[in-house]
Amino acid sequence: MKKIGFDEKWIVKIMNCIRLVKYMVKCNNILSDIIIPENGIRQGDPLSAYLFLFCMEVVSRMLIQAQDNNILRGVRASINGPRIIHLFFADDVLLFVRNKKSDVEMLVNMLNTFSNILGQEINFEKSMVLFSPNTSRAQRNNFSDILGMMVVENLNNYLCLPIPIGKKKTIAFKEANNRLSCRINS
Repeated sequence: MKKIGFDEKWIVKIMNCIRLVKYMVKCNNILSDIIIPENGIRQGDPLSAYLFLFCMEVVSRMLIQAQDNNILRGVRASINGPRIIHLFFADDVLLFVRNKKSDVEMLVNMLNTFSNILGQEINFEKSMVLFSPNTSRAQRNNFSDILGMMVVENLNNYLCLPIPIGKKKTIAFKEANNRLSCRINS
């Protein structure tokens, strides 16, 4: 938080919310005794989402700096479009790197650095890698071993939106439109 530019007084207040947190559970209108967690706040705590965003800001800055210094290169959605190296949504992260061993190894090093600095672990059981169709089978196997992630052949959707979209956008988004219409009508 200091590197992002937060004032020291604010940082102390936030850290007190983490270190001095106490919980009480209400069941059948009866409050439990005070519960003092041993490891600070828990998932579901209103503050945890904001703290997670601070952590993701660190990852974002690391990736952007690596791209600016030509250490990593993202991918382009079009020939003259900007390079995209990452997208974040809530606690989901999409990372885009070229299928070069040096880029994959650098990405792994950055993720390990992130984990070591912030004490956040990447859940490799929930993580997956999708390769470009141009990536050879040997490269896929090699990069999969380096990344330690499950290889998938396609992503049918992400956040309930179709991937890839293709040229027929009305067909691609038909299911999403139907779900949205049902929700609105209910």
